[in-house]
Amino acid sequence: MTERSEKHRDCLLTLVFPASLEETIVEHLLDHEEWAASFSALRVEGHGHALSLRDPAEQVRGRSRRLMVQIAINGEDATRLVEHFRDTLPNPEIVYWRVPLSDYGRFS
Repeated sequence: MTERSEKHRDCLLTLVFPASLEETIVEHLLDHEEWAASFSALRVEGHGHALSLRDPAEQVRGRSRRLMVQIAINGEDATRLVEHFRDTLPNPEIVYWRVPLSDYGRFS
C-alpha cells in the first residue's frame, strides 16, 4: 500500500453559509477530496445587516444559524475550490475568506 503524498498546506480557507446548505456543501467537499482532503465544520451564528433572517426565531434573535467550514489547503487548490463553489452554487449567502497559513502539522 502506498502512502498518498500530501500537498503543502499554505492557506486556511473558511466558508460560512446557512445551516440549510450543510449537506450540499459537505457533499461537494467530499466529492472533491483532491482539493479538500479534510476539513472541520463548526456551528456558528451570523450577525449583520447582510444576513437573510428567514425563520421567525432568527428574526426575534437578530442572528442566523450558520455553518463554518475551515480547510487547511494548498493555495492553488483553494482557488479551484472557490471557483467551483462560485460556478455550482452561486449564492450570496455563502461567504469565504482565505488567510495565509504559516504552519500546519501533526503531533505524531
